[in-house]
Amino acid sequence: MRDPKGHYRKAVSGEILSFTGVSAPHEPPLAPDLLIDTGGLTDAWHRAERGEAVKEDHVTFASWDVFARVMTGKRVELLRYLHHHDVVSVAALARELKRDYKRAHADIEILATAGLVRRDGADLHTDYDVIESRIAL
Repeated sequence: MRDPKGHYRKAVSGEILSFTGVSAPHEPPLAPDLLIDTGGLTDAWHRAERGEAVKEDHVTFASWDVFARVMTGKRVELLRYLHHHDVVSVAALARELKRDYKRAHADIEILATAGLVRRDGADLHTDYDVIESRIAL
């Protein structure tokens, strides 16, 4: 195990109290910006182990507010365009949609971070046919 400063060794021996990963509990953030649902991933893993075909793609947002901040009208426009056209660069996308390059680039970065846009070199792709929203009350 990598422990260059010896902190884990000290925590295990009791020299350091409340050390994350040893004696202190993990406290998940109260309002994460992005939440990845691994429940479907686990099920898909088990199906793959049984030799069944698996194609699972899910992105989950922590709240409606986070979803609304990511999925602006302009970003939905970008996703729709990417879904129907081959796009070789952000610059080409900005030109086609008559958008400012910097704003288009920032929007692509946000969508890529959320897992909604995939890059293949400079090419941009979206692998989703539908984006659904479910709101638990």
